[in-house]
Amino acid sequence: MAPQSVRACSLLAGVFSALVTSLALAAAPQPHAISSTAADIKWHPGHYVLLDRGDIASPTTQSKHLAQIDALGRESTIRGVELLVLWSDLEGDQGDYSQGFEILDKYIAELSRYGKRLMLGVLPGVFGSSCAGLNCDLTRFWPAYIVNGSNYGISELNKSKGVYARVWQQATMDRYIALYQALGNRYDSNPNVEMVVEGETAIDIKSGVDGFSNSSYEAQLKRFYVAARAAWPHTQVRLTANYLTPDSLMKDLYAQCVQLNCAIGGPDVIPDRTIQANQIFSGVIGGIDYRGVLPWIAEIQWPELGGKYGTFTAEQLYTDAMTNMQASYYVWYQKGGPAQPWSTAVLPFIRSINGQTNATCPSSFRSQCITN
Repeated sequence: MAPQSVRACSLLAGVFSALVTSLALAAAPQPHAISSTAADIKWHPGHYVLLDRGDIASPTTQSKHLAQIDALGRESTIRGVELLVLWSDLEGDQGDYSQGFEILDKYIAELSRYGKRLMLGVLPGVFGSSCAGLNCDLTRFWPAYIVNGSNYGISELNKSKGVYARVWQQATMDRYIALYQALGNRYDSNPNVEMVVEGETAIDIKSGVDGFSNSSYEAQLKRFYVAARAAWPHTQVRLTANYLTPDSLMKDLYAQCVQLNCAIGGPDVIPDRTIQANQIFSGVIGGIDYRGVLPWIAEIQWPELGGKYGTFTAEQLYTDAMTNMQASYYVWYQKGGPAQPWSTAVLPFIRSINGQTNATCPSSFRSQCITN
């Protein structure tokens, strides 16, 4: 056989072999498979605003939010908004996300008009007085099949501080994952959807209640972030970290985040309080300094703007997160606080620094930041 024919046959054999291998991999279930080549990830650090809480299925809430977006759209120092929604806002009957898609499309279209971006989170639990124990109408917050299904269920937090879907159990986490997968399939390619957010790591529930343990919860969180990164390859995926004991569990989540190119950062910036997640991120606990390696999100809410955590100025909060955490994203509670109103204290400060944050692409995915 001529040399050219040998090479041609060899090439065809290689192509056939690769095709067979590809088909075999496609046919085999690979729920945790992640490409070894990371996709480019959207990277638009800056200052974002947390939209007022409310049931986005309500036309009144939608109208209020869209008006907020319209006002922020004219503010050049604000990059976008964070929207935290109830699970029941996005899913009706099991696997039916049509209502959620219709609502989110409105928000994204309004943001797109101004070139603003969306951080989107689905709340697995609600805290405080929104639901006093398990006696309220839980279907306000979760799909009825989650509330009533024998494989799922809702648990009460300690001292009636809130209620939470049992995402530490595989069946419930499977449905939470399915929701984020459906959202990713629709919105990952949208340039105006910047980041997806999961519930904060702290859950105030006693070990053993409805099968809860910190280790089982951490195991399910790891499953979530693997699936979320696969479903959102071009979008920031945020670990909303504040507390999870022992330290080894939180450190384990951070190590996984390096592999998955996650962003990290929990609620509240409190200059005079030590937060476990912050200490681990900066290397005080564990000895690994993740600053500059992974993005940090500083979320500033009302308790530190004149609430129970203290009265700090916008400059103090900004400087604390920038100095200690090298924060790239800031999320501000727009209502401000008693001593730090948004319009007269917070926004003027953001304008004074021209919306600057740490904009360096993290080294864990350097040269893979989508900035356009």
